[in-house]
Amino acid sequence: MKYVTLLYSALFFLGCQTETQSPDNAIVLNNVFKVTSEWARPAASGTNTAAYFELQNGLSTADTLLNVYSTIAEGVQIHESFMADDGLAGMRHHGQVSVPSGSSVALEPGGIHVMFLQLKEDLAIGDSIQVDLEFKHQGIRTLTIPIKSIN
Repeated sequence: MKYVTLLYSALFFLGCQTETQSPDNAIVLNNVFKVTSEWARPAASGTNTAAYFELQNGLSTADTLLNVYSTIAEGVQIHESFMADDGLAGMRHHGQVSVPSGSSVALEPGGIHVMFLQLKEDLAIGDSIQVDLEFKHQGIRTLTIPIKSIN
């Protein structure tokens, strides 16, 4: 009887996991909204820098990243990189980021990212910064982002 109870307990806890591994080793999300793979570039005070992360929505409804806030810069915006018709690269304000149910959205170099305008302090490799992510349904989530090299 003791072994049957242990077996049922183990099966119960395995069933309560919020992530499972699929056959191709991709993470399958179950009823969880996560922010992962966060990092930001080092930069000097008075300049700009960017932060990157992945939004993973395992919930049954979509959510939207509305705004990003931080005290480390004069301004914080959601930007996107683009290629103009003349072949020159640029960046522009992107606005909100929709994260459909059961999917993920990567904020990454060369794409959508968080832009910090006119830093109030130096950011060196090994430092970290705090940002508040405002979601339509999740509310405000505070995220600690490490400063890392591009490699």
